[in-house]
This record gives sequence, structure tokens and C-alpha cells, in this order.
Amino acid sequence: MRFLAWLRQADSSGDALGPSLGTPPIASGRYLLPSAITRIRAIMAERCLSPAGVMAEIGFEPDDPSLARALDGNASLRLAVVAALEIWLVANASPATV
Repeated sequence: MRFLAWLRQADSSGDALGPSLGTPPIASGRYLLPSAITRIRAIMAERCLSPAGVMAEIGFEPDDPSLARALDGNASLRLAVVAALEIWLVANASPATV
């Protein structure tokens, strides 16, 4: 009961729930959703970034091939990468999509 009260309070204030509040999910578990892949690819094209560049921006080694594999072959990602991508997508959202 106390958790639900906290959740309602956090939801109304926008605090404590992180970047996923009010944004569509980007993954189902460890797998990126097609809509997220489309959004990631659009930002990459707009900013002339490679998957390695995105990985570096979100704080991982640029030579880590996991994002490229996830974008090309629907491979799974570490949950930390999914969480960092969620924040990156919010930070790089165009004003029209916010």
C-alpha cells in the first residue's frame, strides 16, 4: 500500500521513476523493439553516428559490437545498455517527438 502511494506521488511529480516515465518502451527484456530500432537509426543518420559512436556516447567501449548486432540481427543487449539507450533516446529526441 505504501508503495502504491509512493508510485502515485512520484508519477504526479515526475521524480524517481527515471527516463521511462512517459516514453514508449524501447525493449522487450533484452531485445530492442522495432520502433526503438527505427528511432535509433534515425538519430544515427541525422547525427552521422555509427553504432560504435552511440556506444561511446552512452558510456560503453566503442569496439563493443552488441548494439550493431542488436540493430542488424535482433541480438540481445545487456540490460545496462538498454537502460543507457533509453536515456540517450530521450536526450536525442527531436522536439516534434517529445
